[in-house]
Amino acid sequence: MLYHRLGLAHRSRPARWWRALIELVVLAALAAALTIGIIVVIGFMAGRSGRDFAQLIEGSVDPLTPLVQVLIIAAMLPAPFLAARISGRDPRALYSTALRLRWSVLSRALLVVGAVYGATVLFDVLRGLPEDATVTPFRLQIVVALIVAVPLQSAAEEFVFRGALPQILGQWRAPAWLAYALPGVLFIAGHTYNWVGLIDIAIFAVCTAVLTWRTGGLEASIALHAISNTVFFVSGAVGLTDPNATDIGVQQMLSASLFTVACTALLLWVLRGVTAQSSLAGEEVSNQRQEQLVTVDTTA
Repeated sequence: MLYHRLGLAHRSRPARWWRALIELVVLAALAAALTIGIIVVIGFMAGRSGRDFAQLIEGSVDPLTPLVQVLIIAAMLPAPFLAARISGRDPRALYSTALRLRWSVLSRALLVVGAVYGATVLFDVLRGLPEDATVTPFRLQIVVALIVAVPLQSAAEEFVFRGALPQILGQWRAPAWLAYALPGVLFIAGHTYNWVGLIDIAIFAVCTAVLTWRTGGLEASIALHAISNTVFFVSGAVGLTDPNATDIGVQQMLSASLFTVACTALLLWVLRGVTAQSSLAGEEVSNQRQEQLVTVDTTA
């Protein structure tokens, strides 16, 4: 069974159109509640430290701003799992067609993407850090925090936009292109870049959707998202880039998109066996559960 249709098969209660709607509403409510919760906590801590919380989340020059923004998004991570459980389906389907996180797939994806981005970082280091780079003990602490937080933020976005939302639409029998395209539009709309920057985000959304669809799981898209974002935010933490910039140039967009497309092509090649295995596993699950599958009742 295809990844975006897993919500129809692995359930504790029969699939109905309104259960998918409940999952969507609960997902939105939980994401909002978790986001508000972390904002309250960070706001309290900012007040205790004498920082202006409004400036922290609005893109100030404070080096803590990117970390705060990352933590706010990372807080959404439990939402898709809780929403799936509440709506009566197995939240493990969010991981992959194997109903689990496939560590071998994730490790290979991390190695591939890490090698590509690592080579560019090494090249930049060998050329020497620019004069405007700022390396202090405080900023190094932020780097360590980002290395921990950014993968959680990236995973949260993938589980929502390439996992939960496509599987909700899949319960309404949406074709694959539509199940991934509509959440992709929301993903793009959640970024505040100029139109050039949004092209890069759109290319990224398409590539991660293709990886999810072809590999039957989120491991590859999480790896691509986590490493690219970590490099971006860590570079910003030491002053090599401005993580709050919204006016993206064409050259910057082309460079970022090239890396995304190149990594996606490499991942599809390295994980080509996983693609075949996912398809076979999907067919096996479909055959085993064919009698148990309950067609979505659009009249219920």
